[in-house]
Amino acid sequence: MHLELSPHNPLNATYYDTESGRAEYRVQTEFKAHNSVTTISRRIESDVPRRNSAPNLDALTSSASGAEGERFGLLAKISWRVVGSSIIQFGEREIDTGTFFKVKGFGLFGLESGFTALDGKEYRWRKKINRTTLEMHGQPDTLVADFKGKSMGIIGEARKPSLEIPIPYEYMADEIMVTFIYVEKTRKS
Repeated sequence: MHLELSPHNPLNATYYDTESGRAEYRVQTEFKAHNSVTTISRRIESDVPRRNSAPNLDALTSSASGAEGERFGLLAKISWRVVGSSIIQFGEREIDTGTFFKVKGFGLFGLESGFTALDGKEYRWRKKINRTTLEMHGQPDTLVADFKGKSMGIIGEARKPSLEIPIPYEYMADEIMVTFIYVEKTRKS
């Protein structure tokens, strides 16, 4: 799955599938002095397969906003806290980020967060220059997701920002999206 962002800010963007051109995810973040909220929505149509990591689709709040009758359902909501841990509401689960995410290392661009996914395996988000990658913890050669920021083409080719999830990990696309948004927000803080 290869998703391009429009516009380029991951915290306020629509994520389009490059093959079909359809919007798959929408992310909206309200920017307030404190207690802001990020809402992550996913396209819900009858032709969208249910993913193992997704919350119960019947419990999703749907809205009819979108082109040509596209419907999006609430996938997750992140309540950002200035003091204390932020809270992720993911389906029927409420996740305290202070206990869910663990520091797995320190890179040039800050702390590297790790988590245990619903599949029981540990993963680690790594921050790089204009890039964020998700790998299996302890296996840096196993790329699970790869976000490449916008490039103006000064060095190398110009490109739109995109998030790529290899086929073997598409089953956890929803979980990758939610944790990616959390890591990107903490990166910008």
